[in-house]
Amino acid sequence: MCNSTLECLVQDGVTVVVLNESYDNLDDAALKADSDFLLEAASTVDPPLLVLDMSNTKFFASEFLGRLFRVWQRLQKRKGKLAVCAASELCGEILSVTRVDSIWTVTKTRDEAIEQIKS
Repeated sequence: MCNSTLECLVQDGVTVVVLNESYDNLDDAALKADSDFLLEAASTVDPPLLVLDMSNTKFFASEFLGRLFRVWQRLQKRKGKLAVCAASELCGEILSVTRVDSIWTVTKTRDEAIEQIKS
């Protein structure tokens, strides 16, 4: 399960999606494809636990953040959880300013994210 701009794997029973370098200027088709992929994953991964690894992401635009809210809502309907890990300083600021760090698990490492959403 992956596409051209996302790396996907399962670690300790949790689906991990590694975002690529930059989500600030993806063309509409690529952004839609990634969003559709993440929405499908939120609907089908079992257990409904999803970690977004941002270790390769330098920046993301608000449009992508809005799409992540839809992913989170879909996971919630399935009693699932979303975590974000390894965000750069700039991405971490965006997560903090938008207050999503109060509703999603946000951690420094992938292992921490997996441990927290499994509990």
